[in-house]
Parts: sequence; C-alpha cells; structure tokens
Amino acid sequence: MPSDDQRSMEDVPKTGRGRLPSEVRAQIQELHAQGVSVETIAERTLRSVATVRKIVNEDSSIDSTETPNNQDQDLDEVIDFLSSLPEEAIEEILQLARLQRERRQLRSSLEIRLRDLKKPG
Repeated sequence: MPSDDQRSMEDVPKTGRGRLPSEVRAQIQELHAQGVSVETIAERTLRSVATVRKIVNEDSSIDSTETPNNQDQDLDEVIDFLSSLPEEAIEEILQLARLQRERRQLRSSLEIRLRDLKKPG
C-alpha cells in the first residue's frame, strides 16, 4: 500500500521533459532539508534518482551566488568575530541557527500541506 507521500504524489502529473511541478520540487526540498536520502526521496515522490539529485544540487547552488573569494573572506571575518565572543554567546548563536533551520523546514512542510488541502478532490 503506498504511503501518504506517494498517494499525494500520484495526483501530481509527471510532466516528462520540462519543468518539474512546484509541489514536487517543494517536497523534494523539504525531504532533503530533513536529511532524507536522495534514493528515498525519489521513491516517495515517484521521480528518478537523477531528477532528485538535480533538484537538490540546483537548490544548493542557488544559495551560493557570491564568488568563492568573497565567501572565503566573509567566512574569515565571521570566524574572527565568533572567536572574540564568550562561549555562552556562541551557544546562543548556534541555538538561533538551529531554530531558523527548523522554522524553514516547518514553513516548507506547511506550504506543501496547504497546497494539498487546496487541491480539488
């Protein structure tokens, strides 16, 4: 029996060549952010492993719009700044980063669920 993820993906048409439907792309992003393997994502979304890898790689390359030299310089500045902070402040920064990541994951999950609820049927 197919899982809920597979049932919802069966409703999304495979478009063949061309742009992947936004709801499939969003689900792939959400599952990847949750640490689900590419193979499992492919299975759940009824897409090929190659398609899932392509989406995951595209999404990670979009995040890095700066040149590598600028990124290295920015990273060095951040490291210098963090090294000057007390340990308690660094722990708070790490906790905030974790909370932001969880917030993004929850938001993505809610967006997918809302889209599913709005689907006619």
